[in-house]
Amino acid sequence: RERNSTISGIQGTGLGMAITKRIVELMGGTISLNTSPGRGTEFIVAAKLKVADEDKINYMIPELKNIHALVVDDDHATCDSIINILSQFGIRSQCILSGAEAILLTKKAVTENNHYSLFLIDWKLPDRSGIDVAREIREIVGHKAPIILITPYDWINEKDDAKLAGVNEFCTKPVFRSELYQVISKVFLDSSEQPSPDPSDQVENFDLQGKRLLLVDDMEINREIAVTILSMNGMEVEEACDGDEAVARVAEVAPGYYDCIVMDIQMPKMNGYEATRAIRSLEDKARASVPIIAMTANAFDEDKKAAIKAGMNAHIAKPIDVPKLLEALSQILCEKSNN
Repeated sequence: RERNSTISGIQGTGLGMAITKRIVELMGGTISLNTSPGRGTEFIVAAKLKVADEDKINYMIPELKNIHALVVDDDHATCDSIINILSQFGIRSQCILSGAEAILLTKKAVTENNHYSLFLIDWKLPDRSGIDVAREIREIVGHKAPIILITPYDWINEKDDAKLAGVNEFCTKPVFRSELYQVISKVFLDSSEQPSPDPSDQVENFDLQGKRLLLVDDMEINREIAVTILSMNGMEVEEACDGDEAVARVAEVAPGYYDCIVMDIQMPKMNGYEATRAIRSLEDKARASVPIIAMTANAFDEDKKAAIKAGMNAHIAKPIDVPKLLEALSQILCEKSNN
């Protein structure tokens, strides 16, 4: 990185690059780079890899064998990928590139009594939005055929509108077979045939919807990524750029306003440990006891111990492992609600 790019005041050691180089070499590969100021850096990794063993999971869904699906996406590669995945499920499908054509084909299928049983629609098409297309298709076919909206990873703001338009479920891009399998199974298979959730497993089923979090990180890109992940899971997120700002926020809002704080450790004015200790020392016990999760690149055992010693409730390493983050939030907030 450039000398003037370290806005946080914390100097990197280059350890990550050394580790990466060593891993690549252990794999018998090479790593090189092209870099220039103002244009960025490109890393090239070359390694010989074995072909993976054939996937032994049977993705065929007998109940859906030979049903007819319509895929609506203006990207040819995405269309080909989804059609290939659906064929592995036993589902016949065709793909078209525009919303207008999707509506015309749907009307024609209904007229000819050759209904589509499933629709997969991209959220943004060249001629109109996927939500508008879903709304018109729902008016044509009624409520029998499920509609799945294919969305980008950071898509969340229009979820309620999509549901009102008749969308049943969502699948993120890039579309992976495992996720699409789960989504299609969910919208088609009778819930009575699925295993009943264990009522004692409160953590796994804990609802994070509407929980208000304070995200504390001095790096804007880190905040942007974390906000996207948390918002996609229904949480309301407010941001602070440093530890001292986080302490001030907690001190000024009503007790219990924040359900949890997700705190970076390395920050220029007041680091995460100092901020946590300052919050824990607040006179108001409700403010002082707000759960705090460390989310940091400091991932060694001593870092975890330091986080707990400072008064934090949990430690999550960067880069963010989404399931682990959600599991930690669920665990902590579930315990909080039971106390």
